[in-house]
Order: sequence, then C-alpha cells, then structure tokens
Amino acid sequence: MGRRERDPAWADASAREDLAAAIHETTNALTVILGWIERAREAAGDKPDAVDALRRAARYTRAARQGMRRAIGAEVPERPPEQAAGLAERALEDLAVEANRASIELTSDIDDQVGDQTLVDSDTVWQVLVNLLLNAIAVTPERGSVGLDVQGDGARVCFRVSDEGPGIAAEHRDTIFSSGQSRTTGGAGIGLRHAHALARELGGELVLADAKQGACFELRWPLDGRPSRAPDTVPPPSGSTQAGLEGANILLLEDDAAVIELLELSLEARGAQVTTVTTDDDLRSSLDESRYDVLLVDLSPLEGTLDETVERARRTNPDIGVVVISGSVTVEPRPDIVWVRKPFEPGELVTAIVRQRSGD
Repeated sequence: MGRRERDPAWADASAREDLAAAIHETTNALTVILGWIERAREAAGDKPDAVDALRRAARYTRAARQGMRRAIGAEVPERPPEQAAGLAERALEDLAVEANRASIELTSDIDDQVGDQTLVDSDTVWQVLVNLLLNAIAVTPERGSVGLDVQGDGARVCFRVSDEGPGIAAEHRDTIFSSGQSRTTGGAGIGLRHAHALARELGGELVLADAKQGACFELRWPLDGRPSRAPDTVPPPSGSTQAGLEGANILLLEDDAAVIELLELSLEARGAQVTTVTTDDDLRSSLDESRYDVLLVDLSPLEGTLDETVERARRTNPDIGVVVISGSVTVEPRPDIVWVRKPFEPGELVTAIVRQRSGD
C-alpha cells in the first residue's frame, strides 16, 4: 500500500496549529519560571551569590520572553541603551558556568574607545552574542579558548566571537545563514539563521569573517546617542510587591496546573482570596453563585468568545474588573479590560489587578 500524500493546505494548517500549541506551552512555562524566580529572590535575602544567580536566570528568561512576544506579534517593550563593554562582559559572565563545565577559557579584548558607547536594542545584542558564544563553546575542544572582542566600526560597534573548533567548510560559507545546517551535534540549525535575520531586522549585521583557526563571527551593531543605563541591580523586596490586593476576591480561569499553583501562591501572598476554575462550565457556576472583584481569564479554556464571557460575568457581577492573561494576539482588545501578555511576571499581573480594582 502506497504512502498517502497529505494535502498541502491541511499540512500547513496542522503545522500552524502545532506551532501555536508549542508557543502556548512555552509561554506558560516561562511565566511559571519567572514567577518562581521572583519568589526565590524574595527568599534569598542577603545571600549575594544566590541573588546574583537568580538575577542572571531572570534576565535570560526575560530575553526568551521577549523572543516569544516577538514571535506571536505582540508588542516588545523598548529597553534603555546599554554600553557595549557592559553587554560583552555580562554575556561572558552569564556563560562562565557553561564554559567551565566544558573546560573552555573565555577571553575578551575590549577597545577602550568604544567600550563605553551605547547601543540600541541591547537585549537583542546580548541574545545574539549568547547564541554565538554557546555555539563556539560547543565546537571548541577541551582546554581550548573562545574569544569575544569589541572594536569600533565607524558608526557601529563590532563584536567578534572566535573559537578553536573545526571552522566552516568552504562549501558551506556562503550558505551558513540560510541552509539551516547546525554547527553543533544534534542542533537544528535555527540559531544562526534566526540571529542573522534578527540582526538585519534591527539595523545590525551578522557576518562570517576570515579566521586563521576555527571560525569567527562578527556582529556589527549601530551606536545609540542616548545616555547609557545603570548596570542591572536587584531591588530588595518591598512592601509594595507584597501588598495591594488585600481583601480582593479573585476568580481565576486557567487550565494549566503549574500556572494555577504559581498564581494562587503569588496572589494569596499579597492578601487576595483566589477561587480557581478550569473549565467554562465551572466559570459560569462560580459567577452565578458568588460575587468577585476581578476575573482573571486565560483564553484557552473558553468555549465561547471573550466578549460573551465578559458580558456573562457582568450580568451577575456588574462591577467586576476583567484581566485577560494570554499570549494570543488574535482577539481584538477592549478598552474596558486589561490585557497581560504571557509570559508575564507576577508583579505585572498584580499591577493590572490593582488598576482594575481602582477603575484606572
């Protein structure tokens, strides 16, 4: 019996559905990770090593969150400019554990004249540098070295990432950013292609440079004329992060157990009373039986439309505030609800709930 050919239109629709599901699961996971990082930072207190490790974990997770938001077409907040030297140094520091695990030495040479210059879209620069450095570490033999140099390039800064791996074969040099071929064993070949496209989209350039040994990639990025921002710091837990929801009666519609656990813990720690339902039918029953101040609703468990859900909620709870928590961008926003994009941090959600309770 011959293999059945799949209809191309069906295959495309199926692939889009699979991708949407994967994005949904990933945004949920990032939301949970960021929430638990926040909780751990509050508990770390005056333990500098723990606080620093959590700060780095949070920063990397936020970078992944920005990528997910960009992938689904959601707005990506603009970050303040950052110094080129600081970007390079923290990229190296963030990968120190990985390099040590692989017995690789990380080296750097930063031109003093350009190191304090600031760059646009600094988070993206960091993301591309981390991708290049991880590739370089993966292909460099034990006790080898990986370098990150920063030099001036006219109105741009040039970051050079070099390794001591096998290099790029001559027949692959022209297609290294388009073929989908991975430099690392078991890789999907997506990282370099994505980094190259992202750099071009934001006014930068990623190129494969000549190297005497191994491979060398150059990331050229435009300078920014605004003042640089101060280095990342970890603010101590304050009363404002633990308060603001005293007495709030919140109805949560969410079908992901990990997200439920995180939200119940975070909101109840701030003084709220949370009732959780996982299906549209349970939501209807809860709205009929009790009164709530705020409805938190994830779109995925809804059987009807968001508009129908809001109208149903306000028939029995006329003053209820509605906060939508979802990564979807397919629903038209309404001025009377607040939208919190997944993945989010608990602090973002608390701010949205406070706004709804105050009528802002």
